[in-house]
Amino acid sequence: MAPKWQDYVFYFFLGSAHMTLGDHRRDRGAEAAPSFDEAIAAYQTATELHSEPFAATNNLGVCLFKKSQLSSTADRLAVLRDAVAVFEKARDLDPDHVSSHYYLGQSYLRIAQGGNPASGLLGEDVQRALESYQRALELHPRMVVLHNVIGEIRHLQAVHAWEQGEDPEPFFTEARKAYSEGLDAAPKHAFFHQNLAWTAYFQGKVRVRAGGDPGPYLEEALGHARRALELSTRPGAILCIGSAYRLKAEAALRQGGAPSRWLEPAQEALHRVLKVNPHHPEAHRSLGRLYTLEARWRTAMGGDPTAAFDRAGEALDRALELEPAVAYFHLAKARWAQERVRWQPSAEIRSQGLESVEKALELRPGWPEASRLQAILRRADAADSTRLTVRE
Repeated sequence: MAPKWQDYVFYFFLGSAHMTLGDHRRDRGAEAAPSFDEAIAAYQTATELHSEPFAATNNLGVCLFKKSQLSSTADRLAVLRDAVAVFEKARDLDPDHVSSHYYLGQSYLRIAQGGNPASGLLGEDVQRALESYQRALELHPRMVVLHNVIGEIRHLQAVHAWEQGEDPEPFFTEARKAYSEGLDAAPKHAFFHQNLAWTAYFQGKVRVRAGGDPGPYLEEALGHARRALELSTRPGAILCIGSAYRLKAEAALRQGGAPSRWLEPAQEALHRVLKVNPHHPEAHRSLGRLYTLEARWRTAMGGDPTAAFDRAGEALDRALELEPAVAYFHLAKARWAQERVRWQPSAEIRSQGLESVEKALELRPGWPEASRLQAILRRADAADSTRLTVRE
């Protein structure tokens, strides 16, 4: 009979082989979950064959985390909670190893987001994620990715605060601080420029929605995004360029100006994202929002917005086809319906708008922006019903 330590080594490396295969298959777009399941089983056996199995325990947690990203929405949170339990065991086995703290941060953050980074949700587990990342940075100050993930949490907290009617600036300041510290340590890492671009973009968005001038923020966003692209081809940076131009168009329209000069560069950037990845859901949503804005402008100018509304609807439907469980996407479709019925009253389209906003609220209960739009659409629907009754 082989010694127990040899059995441990066998199952540890068997798990590593299956995990590597899972990574390879996932990156190629092939079915990867079975490989991660095999890795999980092998690492689980390895943990039972060693008195202090930190490496096997930590890798078991990594496989569970990776599997969660491939799981259905219904199963994802359960798998993430299993990953947290395993990483906590790994942390207790070796409190000074950075990996378990880093992946605890990753897992807690995904739980705070309801299992979906695009959900717009941000639950109380975000604080546990932040504490885990900060402990990891204390242990490994040269691990630059930690500056990035801490900045991302602060950015998410800023957006969440703004959407709840609170002051986002303290969080934006902390996000900038984290990204800038990372950039100081790694000047050629494109993702720091990309994320600084998105922070500047959202600060510009806050300005626009408050009736202010977003100009300086949007120029900063464009500068960082372009610098990111000089360092690496990153779809997120291209998307930020398109979004910044779209926000310039929105600001011009809100101020009574013509948005036309910004529509073309925004469209060009978003189509560039889709050339890199035709299945990029956020690029389709952003195109839908851009075309809705164009339709709104054409309506205001007394032109025919039909083609722009049609393009917007098609883009938003494609985004929802790719990501049906994202509240932001349903809200964008509801706003499209709101603008369309302003131009051409239609009970059917208003009903679609109500369905979309109700789905957004189902995915993200209590969301103030969606609640306000729901109230507007319901009042309009009730007014139409009253007019119909009078005619009858």
